[in-house]
Amino acid sequence: MIIKFSNFADGVHQLEFQEKTEKIGLKQPFFDDLFLAVDMDKSHSQIVIKGNLSVKAKYICDRCDDEFVEELKNNFQITYFFTNQYTQKNEDVNLYYLSPEKDKIDLTNDVRDFALLAEPMKKLCKPDCKGLCYKCGANLNVEECNCEK
Repeated sequence: MIIKFSNFADGVHQLEFQEKTEKIGLKQPFFDDLFLAVDMDKSHSQIVIKGNLSVKAKYICDRCDDEFVEELKNNFQITYFFTNQYTQKNEDVNLYYLSPEKDKIDLTNDVRDFALLAEPMKKLCKPDCKGLCYKCGANLNVEECNCEK
């Protein structure tokens, strides 16, 4: 996911990428293709990238133990400043410095990180998942059990 920004005039440009998850270093539970829509706002002193990514992941529900597929989405913004002074240590998140000799931006590592950040902490097949009966183990989304409550 490389953008050769020297090919673009100043202004806002829309770009789209589609890449296999394995190619950018995403392993299970991710599968299929990752889609990325980018708005690149280029000026003489900086480039601002606004990205919207979408990727599919296969999980096991934390409540009912069923397998399900979820489409994960994440929006992000990264700013690149053009400068002659090389700054190796950068404490700011999503802020990079580009030397005048550079003419490309590689979004691969950042996109991988933002896809990983899109993963939910609690993986549920649906928001109102009823889970399993703690006595008999019946999936309460599918059937009612006769256990005494």
